[in-house]
Amino acid sequence: MRRFVRQYRVLFFIITTLLALFLVNAFHEEYPDEYDSISGGKFITQLKVPYRDWFQHHQPGAYALAALILPFSGQSFVRFRVFLAVSFFTICIAGFAVIRRRVRQKNHLFYLYLLFSVTLGATYFWGQMLLADTLSAYLILPAYALLIMKVYYGERLEPADIWIICGLAFLTWFTSMTYTFALFGLTAFTVFTYFRQQGRARIRQAIKTVFLAAVLPYTLFFLFFTLTGSLRDYYFANITYNQNFYIYSYPRPPGAPVNPVRLAVVITNDFIREFTAAVMRVQFLPFDQPLPTAFGLSAIALIALFLRKRRVLLALLVLYMAIFVNARSNPGSLKETDYQAAVYIILSLFNGFFALSEISRLLNGKLITSTWRLLLSALLVLTGSFVIASQVFFLNRYLQKFFPKYMGTMPLIYDRPQIAPYVNAITSKGDYAYIGPFEFKEVFYLENARMPSRFHWFLDHAARSKIKDELIADLSKNRPKVIVFKRKYAPWGGNASDYNKFFTDFLDANYFRIFELNDGGKSDIYRWKIANTQDFDIDGDFNFDKNRKEEIIRNLIEAGLIERTSESV
Repeated sequence: MRRFVRQYRVLFFIITTLLALFLVNAFHEEYPDEYDSISGGKFITQLKVPYRDWFQHHQPGAYALAALILPFSGQSFVRFRVFLAVSFFTICIAGFAVIRRRVRQKNHLFYLYLLFSVTLGATYFWGQMLLADTLSAYLILPAYALLIMKVYYGERLEPADIWIICGLAFLTWFTSMTYTFALFGLTAFTVFTYFRQQGRARIRQAIKTVFLAAVLPYTLFFLFFTLTGSLRDYYFANITYNQNFYIYSYPRPPGAPVNPVRLAVVITNDFIREFTAAVMRVQFLPFDQPLPTAFGLSAIALIALFLRKRRVLLALLVLYMAIFVNARSNPGSLKETDYQAAVYIILSLFNGFFALSEISRLLNGKLITSTWRLLLSALLVLTGSFVIASQVFFLNRYLQKFFPKYMGTMPLIYDRPQIAPYVNAITSKGDYAYIGPFEFKEVFYLENARMPSRFHWFLDHAARSKIKDELIADLSKNRPKVIVFKRKYAPWGGNASDYNKFFTDFLDANYFRIFELNDGGKSDIYRWKIANTQDFDIDGDFNFDKNRKEEIIRNLIEAGLIERTSESV
């Protein structure tokens, strides 16, 4: 009885600490792409269909989660982060509950230590944010862990396991197409193992289970976009747009299609080069920057363990997953805020913790040859040293952020939009407003005005695609009362006018700025009563519809945003 109470006391302490860490992490850092996720969730709560009603080139998973949170958090980024932290915590604890219930082998406590490490390191790889990569990492972890542990321990995959693994694989793909290769392999291995374990008498039921768990979700996904008339928009955004502008490592002439087989070869080649370099750095004992080496050794240790236990296919799965979760990240160079490596980081932490746990148990036994004992002992010491170093590294980086924020010398996150309140002050529910070219935060805080176009943002790609034509047509049809546009904003450097000239030409022809009212020797002089913000030039960025000039001037004066004075000419 005392042992039972002591065990659950430790469990309660770890879970409570996890929740506290998630909540503390919630107040660290903000990033424009996260506001994209939140704004997309806002659009879903307005019953807008992704791709058809607003443009984005990510899978809809992060937007869907944001839509579930926003009714509780309201139009507050700070409250949203708190609810998001609880959501991530719930996903992690639910994953632990699944492992504990579905894996009969009683080696579960390491998984809680794994979650503790993930949470401690979250501020390093931005695991506290609602980004496609971070959400994918939290979703895929329990699926990967459940499959690895069930097969390693020789336990049969049951229909519930198929539903869990394939369901989480679908949700991960629903969140990010970056991991399509990895998820295909994970699902294929699951289905293959399940069929191999079934006898002929059960094959019909097995086919039914696999169809419902592994095929039906994708069918329903594409059926939804077909029925809502947005399948073509989905294809343009997630296939055409990403293929042309967001696949960086694939050498090809501009506009040429992507060959999936060749892309897989490119990813594999890049991984082997960078992974090998990371592992070879072990000779220099880089404990000050331990993550690439720690994660490389973790994979090698787990593969060696599986080969010793004659789980060859499982060893190949670990290698396959390590390769293809790095489709857009570099295993040899993991930097702070490298959120695109979140899946690799979290799965590597599982590899390390599970390998150390099982190798220790294996070495404590007697049924092992001296050669394997020597090899596994060396891997245990090396991998264990770097895994410990990585935890110290995570803790140090965590404290570097926590302490100055606690002392008030570094900022937290706040509900402080810069110009959305001014737009709200002069617009009503029937008005259109546009804030761009890349201002998701301000869009999130808009209260009254509607979006005039599904292209509520654009980068320099727009100047070379159909986006600019549709955007200008929408703005002409749904004339915004106010357009806030940063004319000097140049993504990834370069000259802003090289990509936004089509937009500024439209503004100059149809919109006015306050300083332009003072040209021509008029007696009435208009001046802004508000100062420039950190990122916006009020006089240069605010553009108003010429067709509603008198109304807008009156609104601005009534809102206390501008003043009119009379001066003699």
